[in-house]
Amino acid sequence: MIHLPVYQFPGETGKIGGLMRFIYAAYRRLDDLRAAAKRRLGVQLLRGTPYPLRPLIAFLTGLGFRKVEL
Repeated sequence: MIHLPVYQFPGETGKIGGLMRFIYAAYRRLDDLRAAAKRRLGVQLLRGTPYPLRPLIAFLTGLGFRKVEL
């Protein structure tokens, strides 16, 4: 069993999905800068890594997993 955080934006393939991905990418860049500033101040951080569903499923089945459930 593998436990990973996964996400899927609503309407991922349509125009709204593209907008959501753009907004999320901008948020992640800003959050990376904020985390880097905190680390320079000596603050210890724990950050998660999100995984998009389709590439994750393809990766796991490529490794030989048979019953991938989300």
